[in-house]
Amino acid sequence: MALAWVWAWQEAIKGGSQDLALAEEQEEEVQDEIIEAVKKSKGRKSSYERGDINKHEVEAGKGSVALPRKLKDFEHLKTANIVTITSNTVGGGYKPPTGRGLKKNFPSAPTAGNPTSRQASSDQGPITYTQGQLEAKALRCLHHVLQYGNLGELKDFRKFRGIGADAAIELKKFFEIKASGREMPDRVELTLNELDRAKLSSDSFYLVVVSGLEEGYETILHIYKNPLRTLVWSPSRSIVVSGLKSKQAVQVKLDVDSLPAKKA
Repeated sequence: MALAWVWAWQEAIKGGSQDLALAEEQEEEVQDEIIEAVKKSKGRKSSYERGDINKHEVEAGKGSVALPRKLKDFEHLKTANIVTITSNTVGGGYKPPTGRGLKKNFPSAPTAGNPTSRQASSDQGPITYTQGQLEAKALRCLHHVLQYGNLGELKDFRKFRGIGADAAIELKKFFEIKASGREMPDRVELTLNELDRAKLSSDSFYLVVVSGLEEGYETILHIYKNPLRTLVWSPSRSIVVSGLKSKQAVQVKLDVDSLPAKKA
């Protein structure tokens, strides 16, 4: 019922109306043609032409030892490992939103007015890429693991409004991609349009979380089928889905630059 109420709530915000349907509760194996395509990519290598990336010139070493945060090259990719992570927690579904409340223990904070209080910590170097470049790398990784499955061409819909997904195959299977330069997050947000697409497409909608896109981190894809059913979610002005680190997913690890560089 929770999904039905949220659906009605967000339709009311948009001023529209829509028939309601309940989320299915039965457990289902993460086995379909998308997952089979991913499996076919194991051990396979692919290379891409270098794009014209607008690299930011970042001057390092002024008052900090932090190194600039850079994205991996991604000219060459290889699928190193694929595993299906089984959930050891209760199933996904609606979770009422709760306030975090006040902290009981105060963290150590720098003195106000101290210049160091406005500087990043030593492991937070200047970022040398844009959010768009980060998302483009994540989409490239997804294309790599799906291209061997004879599913059709993966189309990039990131610049189009009203689709509710970043990419799609034959407008039948939809992929919402969340990208992280470093560690994998445990929660991400879906916009109302993405919620619409996830609800309408159900088992043909996939949440893909790509982490480790920066140099020095392991690049891993986690693929969640029908996230409104398999992950824990709660409404705010958007929909927050959580439990990414503990719920069932297909995990794909990539090796980057595993092929020899092209000769000039």
